[in-house]
Amino acid sequence: MDPNGLADPYVKLKLTGDNEKSRKLKTKVVKASLNPEWNETFTIEVNAEDESKRLMIEMWDWDRASRDDFMGALSFGVSEIIKRPVDCWFRLLSREEGEFYSIPCSDETSTLLNSYNSKCTASLTEWNGQNLEAIRIRSKQDTLRISDFKFLRILGRGSFGKVILAEHKNTDEVYAVKVLKKDIVIQEDDIECTMIEKRVLALQQKPPFLVQLHSCFQTMDRLFFVMEFINGGDLMYWIQQTGKFKEPVATFYSAEIAVGLFFLHSHGIVYRDLKLDNVLLDQEGHVKIADFGLCKDGMTGGATTRTFCGTPDSIAPEIIEHKPYGASVDWWSYGVLLYEMLVGQVGSGGGFKLILEPKISFSPCIKSRQNLENSVFGIMKIITV
Repeated sequence: MDPNGLADPYVKLKLTGDNEKSRKLKTKVVKASLNPEWNETFTIEVNAEDESKRLMIEMWDWDRASRDDFMGALSFGVSEIIKRPVDCWFRLLSREEGEFYSIPCSDETSTLLNSYNSKCTASLTEWNGQNLEAIRIRSKQDTLRISDFKFLRILGRGSFGKVILAEHKNTDEVYAVKVLKKDIVIQEDDIECTMIEKRVLALQQKPPFLVQLHSCFQTMDRLFFVMEFINGGDLMYWIQQTGKFKEPVATFYSAEIAVGLFFLHSHGIVYRDLKLDNVLLDQEGHVKIADFGLCKDGMTGGATTRTFCGTPDSIAPEIIEHKPYGASVDWWSYGVLLYEMLVGQVGSGGGFKLILEPKISFSPCIKSRQNLENSVFGIMKIITV
């Protein structure tokens, strides 16, 4: 800001992770103003590879004598803008926050929320008595068969079956289809686990941070769960690519994961397998918790269980010691996952013995334990407010 109390602002626009000069744009400088209007239009050509990027918008104060001053920033996912144009006031954030967020001003936030609630209410009217019979009829007509899909490639394999990328022949919609062999499910005495997984997937009014079920069907020897296809990779992949996440990124992901866990726990479900591999990212960068094969339902009113299950590096001490446990084991795994996101080191490497140690040991690569603790406390404060 100039000594006269005014600024000379201008705006820079670019796609994150893009080094092409032709796609780095800026407005003219508006001299001596606190309420600038640019009225400029910019066009950026994007392709399919750009949909995972963000449009970064930075405001700067031009200075003739020294370096220009950074005033604030915000960003939007390219795929979000393509789907839904944006036209409202937004807050200017710090450089680090602006790289990942855009926060509407309070009045606009209320408008957006009201619009969203109206849409939700309209969609839920299908479930009232007036339209229930129509849904039943439609569901019978739309019963899926294996012949309705074109199976493209295997996405992953497990002990009971595999997950296949499939395209619906009539709609060209792409899905992730989990295929389970009935004989193996019966042989391993996992019928109840499979039924619980189906019940969890079929829960209504789930938050968007849990993988959504499209439909189920079966053949003589196999079960098929047709789920939304999440194409952004899992957190394990991104940790391996980036080394570790910046605190705003870890905050963003952990908040969405927490919403998913709160929902499951409110329905008496303990997840029991929270780890980097099971947290996927959609094309807009939002979290999708997947794989509900180890869930335990009916955990209400202080109910506990003793089943030994989970992933060794993320498993809670009470499970290892065969003690009764409830939803708290998910929050232990949540803490492990948060540590891995901030530090970038996956797995304790010390086995169950290290987990049972009364004093938690931190990795030698952590330069300041206090800084890590401050980051964790800061994230938890944001999430629990």
